[in-house]
Amino acid sequence: MSKKAKMTKWILWGVLALAVLGCALWLSLPRYGSTDCTAEIWIDGEMVRAVYLPQAADEEILLEAYGKEVLLEIRDHRICFQRSDCPDKICIHNGWLGREGEQAVCLPNRVSVILTDGSTVPVTLE
Repeated sequence: MSKKAKMTKWILWGVLALAVLGCALWLSLPRYGSTDCTAEIWIDGEMVRAVYLPQAADEEILLEAYGKEVLLEIRDHRICFQRSDCPDKICIHNGWLGREGEQAVCLPNRVSVILTDGSTVPVTLE
């Protein structure tokens, strides 16, 4: 094997080792956002309910009263879209939300769940 081939081999192994180390470091970092958060449920641009997740009891929230065929579920201090009549179900595939900064949106139904620190003040634009 030539000297150039050996050098290339060592460089490739070095790059691979750095990539593995970088991935391991990234996976060991704490996830963003606190679990001490409030789930805000927004429909058509209006906040209709806020749930403080650390103290929330397990429940299902059906949004039929707002004309939406959407079911949200709160379990183990997390929230998710459980059922929706939207065609693509992206909101459901988003999974469980449990940390500040996470959000899930059902665009066809105009329903969103946003996890915040609880300080959001609804604003009406005129």
